[in-house]
Amino acid sequence: MTKLLHKRLVRCVSTGANHLPTLLLSVQSSGKVSHPRPMRSQASQLRQPSIVPSSDTDLQKLGAGGLEFLPFYNYGFGGVNDSKIETFAFGKPAFRDVLQIALEATKAKGFSMDVALGASQGQGVPSKPLTPGLAVQLVYGKVSVKGGEKFDGALPAADINWNENLGYIHPQEKFGGNRLIGVSAAAVASSKSPAPCTHVTCILMPFQENASDESNTFVALHEKSLVHLTAYVKNGKITWTAPKDYKEYVLFAHYERYTNQRSCDGVPTDVIANGSWVTDHFSAAGAKLASQFWEKNLLSTQIRQLLKDVGKHIGYNIPLDILADVPIVSTPELESLAFKTPHQMSQLVGPTQLGRRNVISTEIGAVPQGAYSLTIPSLINLFHDAFAGGVNAMTIHGMTYTGEQLGSTWPGFTPFQYIYIELWGPMQPVWKYMGEIINYTARNQFVMQQGVAKKDLAFYLYIDPFGISDEYNGTDLRANSFTYEYLSPANFGSKASKVTNRILDSAGEEYCALVLNWQQFITANAWKKLVELADAGLPLLVVGNLPATTIGTKGQDIMTRNISKLKGPKYSNIVFIKSANDLLNALSKLSITPRVIISSDAAKDLYTMAMASFKRSSGKVSFQVSLKEGQTAIVVFTSGKSKTSIVSQSTNVIDGSYGSDGKEDISVILADAKEASLTLSNGQTKKIPASWVPGPDEAKSASVKKVMKLGTQKPLKPWSEISGAQNVSGLVTYTATFQVPRVLSGNSIAVLQFGPVLNTIRAWVNDKQLPAIDTYDAHVDVLDYLVKGTYAIKVEVASTLFNAVKARVDYVKAIRVA
Repeated sequence: MTKLLHKRLVRCVSTGANHLPTLLLSVQSSGKVSHPRPMRSQASQLRQPSIVPSSDTDLQKLGAGGLEFLPFYNYGFGGVNDSKIETFAFGKPAFRDVLQIALEATKAKGFSMDVALGASQGQGVPSKPLTPGLAVQLVYGKVSVKGGEKFDGALPAADINWNENLGYIHPQEKFGGNRLIGVSAAAVASSKSPAPCTHVTCILMPFQENASDESNTFVALHEKSLVHLTAYVKNGKITWTAPKDYKEYVLFAHYERYTNQRSCDGVPTDVIANGSWVTDHFSAAGAKLASQFWEKNLLSTQIRQLLKDVGKHIGYNIPLDILADVPIVSTPELESLAFKTPHQMSQLVGPTQLGRRNVISTEIGAVPQGAYSLTIPSLINLFHDAFAGGVNAMTIHGMTYTGEQLGSTWPGFTPFQYIYIELWGPMQPVWKYMGEIINYTARNQFVMQQGVAKKDLAFYLYIDPFGISDEYNGTDLRANSFTYEYLSPANFGSKASKVTNRILDSAGEEYCALVLNWQQFITANAWKKLVELADAGLPLLVVGNLPATTIGTKGQDIMTRNISKLKGPKYSNIVFIKSANDLLNALSKLSITPRVIISSDAAKDLYTMAMASFKRSSGKVSFQVSLKEGQTAIVVFTSGKSKTSIVSQSTNVIDGSYGSDGKEDISVILADAKEASLTLSNGQTKKIPASWVPGPDEAKSASVKKVMKLGTQKPLKPWSEISGAQNVSGLVTYTATFQVPRVLSGNSIAVLQFGPVLNTIRAWVNDKQLPAIDTYDAHVDVLDYLVKGTYAIKVEVASTLFNAVKARVDYVKAIRVA
């Protein structure tokens, strides 16, 4: 028999509190759960190696799982040219000593550690210029030749200044020669419109008459007119007559040259101190150049023993077909600086999961917002966005070197010129609160790294070079509970890209359909695979037209035949629609529904421990959960003997759970003193009478509802309105006292409601610390802390460091940059 226990909610409302501020004015200075890794930015002047193990100890106290060791030199900008760079440059003995100390401290703490491969995120290696293995590029020169005319002369010189977009990247230094790669020519189809051509098979070439002019002219070339002329070149000259079939041809000369681009400036006293040059990430010579530098300058016997794992990494900020590359990488990582929305993150997650990479990392918290201004709830929101996008490992940006830094003022070494958040460490008032946040994130990561996340739909996507944007506004799909990710043509070659029972990747993500939303480009091999998927019964939804242009110069005939085939009457599993707005109707026609359906009227129940309110029907489980904005919940489905459950309830039932003893007794919490009712899965209906809370005289049957008073005083003011506190950062302690007139019964809940929390909060009742408080719904049940008597409440909150920094904007500096 199921026993029903019920409790009424009694709210303790705080009307005010005394406050004793503790202000931080100036700082000069594991287990099976998957803990996030704070990222460490190491400065160029590492003059205090003892700082490293103490920083590791700080991280261990917070419950972090590891760190990233990053030799950061501000890219060589902003005051790096001082004498200390000669001593502490990447690869110097002093740097190697600090790396070894960091590895030893990491091992002693049981951490994991990522080590960046070189200065400025690993893309550079100290080297002599023009050394094989440094980055190279293709450049070209061009000259117009009228149809039927003869060209006789020197090859067109390369325009090495064309379209150089620097941003924060170092400029290319213009020295060294060009090596001829090839000569070709093609007829001009059009040069009037930058839009892709539609009536001729063509190649698009961006021309620019003036390198300083940002506007490009897209010239369409007739593909079939393309001719290779390299064999006719002698001593840098060529003689060639353009055919008469077209009015104008363009003669191209393609060259290879070194980029001569630094990843980090230095002091030119020797090769290592001179900084790092960008290496060629696409050649064996480039990899060898990096590995040889490590072998010679960094990998001592001790460091070799300490470095246990070597991973593969994608080059930072390099134009790649990322969806094709991420399944190859051992631990793919994106960054919140670039991937700002869950939609954008899902573009990388799909191919990664298809490649069976169950750990997908993000460097999170790097946002151009202003240093020291990030609140803890804002950081948690970034975690939530990443989780929603399918990312399941947080590398928190960034814990900086805490020793003294040449050219830097209080509050210490601040990279990125105070532009980017966030710089974590003991200088932050919220530092000691990070443990609760890390534990919360670790629990979520642990759950998300179990198995492969299931998605309903896969969107076909080809972008090369990859650019980060919201390719599809899936508001309507998400509102109807559909989940989706992206796959590229290269992903079709995956072993997991198979259809079983109309499901793509049935052993993994289990996509129910493939959507092609106005896609233009596809490879010949991907087209063959697309036909295979359709033949196997996978539902295809085509918005607009099928992709009709090959990637490369081969396979157009295969594509043309396949387009006609897939448009035929054979394929009832293929639906063509005119607009993405019609996707929901098309999915309905194909009888495709989401695995998990979220109903807008379902938010009635809260739950902790084992859920007691759920309903089984037709192989599905329905349950109710209510969350405040920003809150999360983890739902676990397990096998075992079926228990009696609540299948429906009145609206004032706000919580239902089984007891911790494993029995079928169900406890519910009611929001008011009104009558309540429950219907159980065994068909029984349970009634809870109204106004059952005992009155002052427990011998009487009458019931009353009470609110416990916690005292009255003047309303508290916001920190910004407290005289003398506007321009400081730190911790503030609020205290208050209240009376409990009698012992509360077991049928009550005593709740402390804190109201909106802007950053962090901790609370104590009679010096007993309360459990971690959810800042999205800041209340705590304190019934277990209360007996009859007088109680003192202490509440501690922390600000960001930004209050103090902004008040001192006239003199704060990092590496001599204000």
